[in-house]
Amino acid sequence: MTVRAASPLIVLCAAFLPSCGYIGDPLPPALNIPARISGLTAFQRGGKLIVRFTPNFESTDKLILKSLTIDLRAGPAGPPPFDVNAWAARARAIPAPAASPEPVEAEAPISGWLGQDVIVAARALGPTGKPSEWSNLVVLKILEPLEIPSGIRVEARAASIHLSWSGGRAVDGAGWRILRQAEGETEFQLVGKTPQPEWDDSDVHYGATYSYRIQKTAIASANSEAESEMSQAVSIKYADVFAPAVPAGVTALAGINTIEVAWPPVPAPDLRGYIVYRASGGDAFVRLGDIVVNPSYTDRDVAPGKRYRYRISTVDQLGNESAPSAPVEAVAPN
Repeated sequence: MTVRAASPLIVLCAAFLPSCGYIGDPLPPALNIPARISGLTAFQRGGKLIVRFTPNFESTDKLILKSLTIDLRAGPAGPPPFDVNAWAARARAIPAPAASPEPVEAEAPISGWLGQDVIVAARALGPTGKPSEWSNLVVLKILEPLEIPSGIRVEARAASIHLSWSGGRAVDGAGWRILRQAEGETEFQLVGKTPQPEWDDSDVHYGATYSYRIQKTAIASANSEAESEMSQAVSIKYADVFAPAVPAGVTALAGINTIEVAWPPVPAPDLRGYIVYRASGGDAFVRLGDIVVNPSYTDRDVAPGKRYRYRISTVDQLGNESAPSAPVEAVAPN
C-alpha cells in the first residue's frame, strides 16, 4: 500500500490546532458611554451655587475613556410629574472645568432662583458624544445670601480665647463655623460650630499666636447648608497675663508673741506662691518678706497689745499677681 505524504497545510494546522479551529463571532464595537457620575454635592455660598463632583472616566463597558465632556445643570424642578429630561431642557447650564480624574468644582450665580428649590445634576459625554445617565440629584433651597460675619472681637482669658461677633439678621437655623490657623500651620481648620455669635477656644497655649475666621450658615435642605463668604482673619497672641485666684478664707490668730495667718491653698498649675501684706493700726499695707510657698505665715515681729491687719495675694511663675484678699486682723497678746 502506498502512503501519501501529508499536506503541508494539514501539518501546519496540526501544530497550531487552536488557531485553525472555530472562529467566533466578531465582538461588537465599544459603545463608549460614560458611567454615571455619583457623589455630586451642591451648596450655596453667599450669592453663588457651588457644585463639587469627581468625573468617572470608566465606560459602561468597563473601559477607560480617553476624554470626557461634562454637562452640568441646575434649575427648578418644574411642574409635576418630575421628568429628568424635561428638567434638563429647562435647566441652566453651568460652565464646568475640564474633566479630570480629580475632584472638580464649578460655580454659578443664584440670580433668578431666590426662594426656590433648585435641582442640580451632571452627566458626562464620551469621546463619541454619547451621554451617561444623570448623576444623583441634589435639591436645595436658595436663600437670601448670608452676610459675612463682622465686628469680630478676640479676648484672651485665663483658660481660653473668647470670640464674639455681630449676629446679623435673624435667619431660621442660623449658626456659625469657626476656623482657626495656629502658629506654624499653613491652613485654616474647622475647630468649632455654635448657634450663638460667640465661642470660646479652650484648646490654646500661652505664647502662641492664633488667627480666626468666621462663617455664617443656615439650613438649605435636609442634607445641605447655605453659607456666607468667609470673614476677614483676626489674630491674637495668647499671652499669660493672668494671675492665680485671690485667696479666700484667710484667718489671723494671735499666739505667744506671734500672730499666725493661714488660708486654704489656691489651686493653680503655675502657682509660684503667696505674698503677705500687713498694716499696723491705721497705717497702709506693706509687703512682708519674700514669696511664701506654703499657705500660712507666722508673724513674729509684733508688739504686745497692738492691732495688725493682713491681706494675702497669689503670684504665678511669670510674676502675675492677684488682687489681695479681704483683710483680717488680730491683736498681739500682752
